Amino acid sequence: MPQLYNDDIENQIRSRFIKKLDELIATGRADSYVDICDNLKIFKSALTQIKLGKTKPTLRMLYNLQVVYGIMVEDILFETPPKPDVGNLTHQIKKLQDGLDDILKSINK
Repeated sequence: MPQLYNDDIENQIRSRFIKKLDELIATGRADSYVDICDNLKIFKSALTQIKLGKTKPTLRMLYNLQVVYGIMVEDILFETPPKPDVGNLTHQIKKLQDGLDDILKSINK
């Protein structure tokens, strides 16, 4: 299987993943790594392998981390999470509103 990221990026993702888990414990949102593993539906050995750098977090782990704890996947995948393009979003909303206005006009004729 081809490698999608270079090793440095994989290490950064792994590091941010572990940091988020540590924050969960430090803030009391999780009692322990065992608690986190249970909630993420992974074995403790899988987490140990990630912490040792032998494996990396899977997309399923990241998804479960978001669903269970509300931690955004982007916060782990990206050093600086992407910011929304407000100008583009505003433009798209305006286009949608114009389209809805046109539909309402045609209905009310």
